[in-house]
Formats: sequence, C-alpha cells, structure tokens
Amino acid sequence: MIILVVGNDVQRENACAVAPFLAPDPHRFLDLWTLRLTDDAPDFPGHTPPIRPATVAALTRLPVTAADTVVLPQDNGVLQRTVAATARRRGARVVLLPDGVIASARVASDTGPKRWALDRVDAVARAAGVVTGRPGVMGGTRPDLALLWGEKWADHLDGGRGAGPTAVVGCPRMDALATVPPPPDAPRVLVCSQPLLVAPSWALDVAPRWYRRLEEIFDRPDPRLRLRLHPREFQDDRVPAALKEIASRGAMRDDIAGATLMAAPFSTSLLEAAACGRTVVMLPHDDRFAARAKEFAFLAPDWVPAVRWSEISADRLLDCDDVAKRMTDDYLVNVGTASRAAADHLRSR
Repeated sequence: MIILVVGNDVQRENACAVAPFLAPDPHRFLDLWTLRLTDDAPDFPGHTPPIRPATVAALTRLPVTAADTVVLPQDNGVLQRTVAATARRRGARVVLLPDGVIASARVASDTGPKRWALDRVDAVARAAGVVTGRPGVMGGTRPDLALLWGEKWADHLDGGRGAGPTAVVGCPRMDALATVPPPPDAPRVLVCSQPLLVAPSWALDVAPRWYRRLEEIFDRPDPRLRLRLHPREFQDDRVPAALKEIASRGAMRDDIAGATLMAAPFSTSLLEAAACGRTVVMLPHDDRFAARAKEFAFLAPDWVPAVRWSEISADRLLDCDDVAKRMTDDYLVNVGTASRAAADHLRSR
C-alpha cells in the first residue's frame, strides 16, 4: 500500500497528481485533520492541521505495515515527523515528496521562551521515539528516498547535510503548468504576498511593514499590478481587509497566465511562474531579509533579481532581468511529466 500523507490543498494537489500513475499498486490518503485513511482525496477546513497531544498519540498508532510506502509532503513539522517515526517502527518505507521549497536552515514561527519550551518538549518526544527528524528542517527524518524537484535541492536537505538516497523527478502538482499559455504581450506584474505574520520567525518583526507597503502600492492603482494573497492570509484578521478585497481569489494557474512577471518575498510561487516562462523577482525588505531568504536554495544564486520593498513599482520590477530558464534548469525539471516520474519511484520497491 502507498500511503499519501496530506494536510492542506497544496499537498492534496501534489498527491492527486501522482495517484493516477500508481496502479497497479493500491494507494490511500492519510488526512492529517481527521487522522483517517481514505480512498478518496479529502477536503480540509484550513491550511494547517492543529497539533494536539491526542493527535500525536493517534498518529503513533497508525495501521502501517512493513509492506507499505509512506509518502510525506514535508518532514519538518510535528505531525509529519510523528508519521515518519511510526512508519520506521513498523518497517515501512518513508519517501519525501516535497510540497514546497526546501530551506537550508530551520524555518520556525515561534521565538524566545516559547520556542525554547517547544524545543524541550520536542527533544523529549524524540528521545521517546514519538517523533524523528528535527523541527523546521526538511529532510531531517533521513527518508529512505527523497524525490526532488531539481538536482540543486539535494545539498540543502537536512540543513545542508544532505539526506541519503535522492532522485530528481520534478514537482507533480506543477505538471498542469505545462499548458499555461505564453506570457501576454502587455506587461503585467503579479505581486504574491506571503503570511509573514506567521512565519518564518526572522520575518515577524518586519511583517507589519510589508502590509503597510502593499497598502501604499495598491492605494495608487496601476493596471499593470495585481495582488495575490496566500490562503493563510485570507484567514488572518491581522491582514488589512482592503488588501483582501482587491486580491485575486482565482487559481494560481490563471493568475500566472495573466502575468509577464511575478514578484514575491521568497514564495514557491516564483518557481511556478518561472516554469511558465515568466520573469521572477525576489522582494526582500533589506540586506538581512535577503540573506535569510537566500536560505531557500532557489533564491541563493547571485543572479536572482531582487527589489527592496521601498523600491517596488511596476516600472522597477519590469526592468529586471529574466532568469526563469536558468532557475528551472537547476530547481524545477520535468514540468508536465513529474507525476509519472515520481510514481515510478514510489512503485519500485
């Protein structure tokens, strides 16, 4: 049995892209909200499943056997790391099929005493074998196989330590981008926001400035500019209502289709846009922010264009170099065939 672990819409999209190619091997979905194994892909009430002691305890009792392959969308969170630990105890194969980009350093939302307390609890759970891996570090569970979007990701697994066996397959959920039409003739900029009020911890102090800057930019309408918010931002009461009113609620694919350029602080969406031949630009607040954003591997090269928040305008962004092909060659291959490539590795045990 191939068990596809899912906890939000992005992870479900990735799993559903692979599922049709898994036959003749049977597969089921593990819903991290209900903790149920289902034949059909589940729906979710939010973006992040809640972490509760009872939830963790239930995941230690998953009906996993040595004949199973457990596919994790990430292995840096408590729930996924609990699933990995349970699978290991039962002798199951653990495969990492990332739903998002990989950072070479820990990504955390909590700081100070709360972070210290959570880390102490995590250390106890690791010692007891309840969880494995390291908090906030992708690849820390040392999966039996990591399926990567591009070859340059390998060096960033497990905080730069590497993570054992890997295979480059691409990103299944981005296969649909292969049919996105060429960029429109008229220049159009899609600004993609991120939930900086939630994570990472190093962006929390400047997050309010991000939203104030967005309000300033979109208070002066420019037909070349469009805003897209992250799903978590629509659920966050701290995000200005005015931004929610003007932001796109359409599919990412459609928003990319209507743009010639995408700009974001450090979003996975930049890779999606690059895969569609759009110019991409990183948006750091300052040099410190840029240095931390470059911990996400695909933004690390010096050739990735960057524009500071204070300088954002349609004219400034549209003046940036196009590095889309260079980025996808290293960090996102097989757009259109990644699902089949991933399934081939999941079936071959």
